[in-house]
Formats: sequence, structure tokens, C-alpha cells
Amino acid sequence: MASGTPLNDDDRREWLDTLAALFAEYRARDASLVIACSGLKKRYREQLRQGDPALNILYLEGTRELLLQRLETRAGHFFKGDTMLASQLVDLEPPVKREAFNASITLSPNQIVNQFAATLRLTCRTLS
Repeated sequence: MASGTPLNDDDRREWLDTLAALFAEYRARDASLVIACSGLKKRYREQLRQGDPALNILYLEGTRELLLQRLETRAGHFFKGDTMLASQLVDLEPPVKREAFNASITLSPNQIVNQFAATLRLTCRTLS
């Protein structure tokens, strides 16, 4: 990606397997873990859930324009320009309801975290 070439499914497979194994390790220890990962496709998220079927996913959604604006203002990051964003948006399969918690990137990080935490607390109460 640093060279401007988008990753493909084969490029991502080993990394997703590594993350799934990490989720499984933490689940086995009954420990919590937060990981940031662009699970663009449904099959990527399914691969991650192989490590923890109860994995909670937070999907950050925003308009193409806002995403591009934020990318262009990032200092010192290789992911620049519209070409790489366009390739990710082509691959994007937004999660369906119940597959992930959706939050708008127009919210502040604190608002997003607070909403997600509230959803997790409600989910835990419902399951117990």
C-alpha cells in the first residue's frame, strides 16, 4: 500500500488469520481486546469471527467526500489521494444490521466510543 498499490484478498488473508487467532487467544483467556482493522468485505469479517464468533464490530461510516478530506489532511501517512480511497470503496461491503454497530464519523471519537460501549452493555445484559 505504501507504494500506492491497493491490497487484494490474497494480501489480506494472512493478516486476517493472524487477527482471528489473536481474538481466539483473548477469548480463551476471557479477556477483552480492541483492534482496528478495515474489514471491508463480509468474508473478511467472517474470517475474523472464526477466532471469536461473538466478535463485536464497530463500523465507522462516512461520505466519500469526508473520508477524502480526512485522508488528505493526515500528516506522515502513505494512504493519500483519491485512488486508494476509490479502491477501498469499490471493495466495501457495508455490514448489514446486526452484523456490526454503525457509527457516523461526523460524531466525535468520545461520542462514538460512548455509543458503542452502551450498545455492548445492552448486548451483554440481553445475553445473560
